[in-house]
Amino acid sequence: MDKDELKHLFKRYQLRQCTPAELERLRSFLETGDADNLLGDVWEDLQQQENTPHPIDPADRERVYHNILEDSRLGKKAPAKTWAIWARVAAAVILAAGISWAVMKQPWLPAKQPTPATLASQTVLPGTNRARIMFDDGMAIDLENTTSDTVIKKGSLLILKGENGAIRYATTSQQSEPIYNTIVTPKGGEYQVELPDGSHVWLNAQTSLRYPVSFQDKTRQVELNGEAYFDVAKNNQPFIVKTRNQQLEVLGTVFNINSFNNNITTTLVEGKVKLQSLKENNQARILKPNEQSVFQEQQDNFTVTPVDPLYATAWRNGNFSFNNANIKEVMGSIARWYDVEVEYTGNFTNNYFSGKISKFEQIDKLLATLALTGDIHFKRDGRRVIVME
Repeated sequence: MDKDELKHLFKRYQLRQCTPAELERLRSFLETGDADNLLGDVWEDLQQQENTPHPIDPADRERVYHNILEDSRLGKKAPAKTWAIWARVAAAVILAAGISWAVMKQPWLPAKQPTPATLASQTVLPGTNRARIMFDDGMAIDLENTTSDTVIKKGSLLILKGENGAIRYATTSQQSEPIYNTIVTPKGGEYQVELPDGSHVWLNAQTSLRYPVSFQDKTRQVELNGEAYFDVAKNNQPFIVKTRNQQLEVLGTVFNINSFNNNITTTLVEGKVKLQSLKENNQARILKPNEQSVFQEQQDNFTVTPVDPLYATAWRNGNFSFNNANIKEVMGSIARWYDVEVEYTGNFTNNYFSGKISKFEQIDKLLATLALTGDIHFKRDGRRVIVME
C-alpha cells in the first residue's frame, strides 16, 4: 500500500464510507512491519497539508482507536499488540479528515484562543448507527444488536441487514392488507433503510419514518417526523412524504426534509417536488433543484429561496454544516447527535454561526470551537450542556 492510498482510506474511514473490505485492508496493512515508517511519512504530510502545528490530544487517539476496533462492519477485533500503531492511526485520521476547525480557514471565527470553559470529565461520544424497527403489533427489534447479513423473518416478511448496516425488505407472498413498519432513531443514532420500491432513506438522529412494507396502493406514501434525506426511485406511482402539516409529492428525485422545529424545511437536490399545505388554505408550491422551502406552520405559508443543498445535507456525509444558523439551531443538532440536554442562561438573539465540522469530533472540542467567537461560553456537566453569554 502506498502513502496516497493510506491517506485515502483514512479519509473514507472518518466519513464512514469504508467498505468492510477496505477496513480489513487498512487493518491488515497496519499490522505489517512496513506500517510504522509509512505512518510517520503520512503524519508529516498531513501536518503540512493542514498547516497546523498542534499535536493531537491522546484522548482523541484513544477514542478513534476504540471506534475502529469496535467497528461493527468487521467481524473480528485487532489484537492488543497493535494498540500503539492504532494510536498513531487515530491521530492521522483526525488530521486527514480535517476534524480540527482550523480557524484560519473559517473567516467567520476570529483567530484567537478559546475562552476557557468548565467541562466535566465524563466522556460524551458522537452518535453511531442505531435504530429500532417497530411493528404495528407492538413487536420491536433493536437493529444495533443485529449483525450484518441478519435476516429477520416475520410472517411472509423478510428484513435483510446488509454489510453497510442498511436494511431492505423482501416478501414471500402478497399481503391482503397493508402492513406498516416504523423505523426510529434515538438521540445519538442515525440509520439507512431501503424501501420496498428501491428508494433509499437516511434518517438523522431522533427521527421516525412510518411506511408500508409493500407499496400496493396507487401512491407510495410514508410519514416522517424529524429529518431524513430521500433518494426516491423513479416510478409511475407518486411518492408522498407526509409531515405534520405538509405533504410532498414526487415521482423520483433527491431531497432533504427537516421537521424538527416549528417550521418544516425542504431542500431539493435533484428533480422536482410539489409541496402542499395540509392546513386550511391548502396552498401549494413547486420546488426546483437548489431551492429550499420553509413552511411556517403558524402562518400557513411557504417561503422559497435559492440555497446550496450541501448545507442541508452535510449531516448525511458525517458533518455539521451551518449557514448563518442561530445558536439554538446549532445546539439542537448537537443535542440530538451527542444525546445531551441543553440549557440557556442569557439572551442569544444575535448569535449566528456559519461553518462545517465533523460529527465525529469530541464534544468538548466542538464546544471550545464555538466559544472562539468570544460571545458565548459553555459549561458541561455530564450530559447537560449550559450555554452562557
